[in-house]
Amino acid sequence: MKFKIPKTGFLYVIQRQGNKPFDNSKFDIKIENKTYDVVPSHKQHALDMISDMIINLETMCFDKVQPGNELYYADEIGKQLGITINQLLMG
Repeated sequence: MKFKIPKTGFLYVIQRQGNKPFDNSKFDIKIENKTYDVVPSHKQHALDMISDMIINLETMCFDKVQPGNELYYADEIGKQLGITINQLLMG
């Protein structure tokens, strides 16, 4: 099931610890048998620090992602959230 993606702000992708979803998460995705919560928000330094990935919704690029895995994560997130992440650019 897909949720409505905001037009501005960021998607913070945070690996879930335990069984409880992260506060304000709107969706979860599964990558390599790990569950990640997706939190749409405007820029927040605290979320920047704990996020595994950050997607800038204005540029549709990663602002933060594990180096070397950008294409893989862009593909997996795209399939599960129904969005296209610009894979050749970093925000």
